[in-house]
Amino acid sequence: MSAKLRLFSLVAGAVALAIIAVLVWRHQAAERTAALDAGQRAAMEQVVRDTLMKHPEIILDAVQALEKQRKAADADAQDAVLAAHRKALDDDPNSAVLGNPQGDVTVVEFFDYHCPYCKQMEPALEAMLKQDGRVRLVLKEFPILGDDSVLAARAAIAARNQGKYAPFHDALMQARGAFTPAVIAAIAKQVGLDDKRLAADMTAPGIEKIISANRALGDALGIDGTPGFVIGDNVVTGGLTMDHLAAYIADARKECHTC
Repeated sequence: MSAKLRLFSLVAGAVALAIIAVLVWRHQAAERTAALDAGQRAAMEQVVRDTLMKHPEIILDAVQALEKQRKAADADAQDAVLAAHRKALDDDPNSAVLGNPQGDVTVVEFFDYHCPYCKQMEPALEAMLKQDGRVRLVLKEFPILGDDSVLAARAAIAARNQGKYAPFHDALMQARGAFTPAVIAAIAKQVGLDDKRLAADMTAPGIEKIISANRALGDALGIDGTPGFVIGDNVVTGGLTMDHLAAYIADARKECHTC
């Protein structure tokens, strides 16, 4: 939702609340003052109207209160989802880990090998791992951009069987254009993989289960695009700069009382 649309919704909600409050007040006042004549009731209603017209900040206060409540509710809901899925995020044996396996902050990336924004993010992630030796990067294949995205994801997961995930991952991120079986085979040979074994391993049913689990996890977290990141208690979608990454990592370290 755009900022303008959200503001409009909040204003509309505040106005609706104000109207409801006036209606409730009118109903209660009518019960308490049944003896009032029509003129007296009209005068009381005019007082309410005049108050809102003279003090429009009442509406602004209501909008701000609603926004504060919405943010608090969203944060609580996100915290609950993260707590429920923390093990799948941080300690999934089916996800590759780069950087420091014993790092004090875990950055989880949901990515698609065909996503240009993921490819643009790769240098920043590599620089982050070099500059901060206490970060562990968990990689979640999240192919959402077509069949060749799925093909590349399956190949990368299968490459773990030959202990070549990291160089193959880097090569896939550097590749441009569509992924085909021939392209995958060529990249595999380039990094020292047995391309025939890789092709066979890619057909294992367990690989599809891993991809499905990653998709379900991303959906649960509200990640609807790539790249998507979970850093501490923050869920972020879209490309990040080195400064943004560093800020989120610093926040995560502050949140962790045992680090």
